[in-house]
Amino acid sequence: MEEQGTVTLKLEISAEGRVTSATVENSSGSARLDQAAVSWVIGNWRYQPATHDGVAVATTAEAMVKFDLRNAMR
Repeated sequence: MEEQGTVTLKLEISAEGRVTSATVENSSGSARLDQAAVSWVIGNWRYQPATHDGVAVATTAEAMVKFDLRNAMR
């Protein structure tokens, strides 16, 4: 379909480092790519847990996912 673009996501990250939700903050211009980014990040990304006073805590982060056909596998 030759779609490409960059999606900016706001992530909710659990105290265990799992992404529990991702919402589109800046669309790639393609609903299909935006949804693929959300699904992939929630299903596959893990973070080192944030800590407060030595205790793991939930946090938020921003992430960008870039879909670039020039670097796609052929």
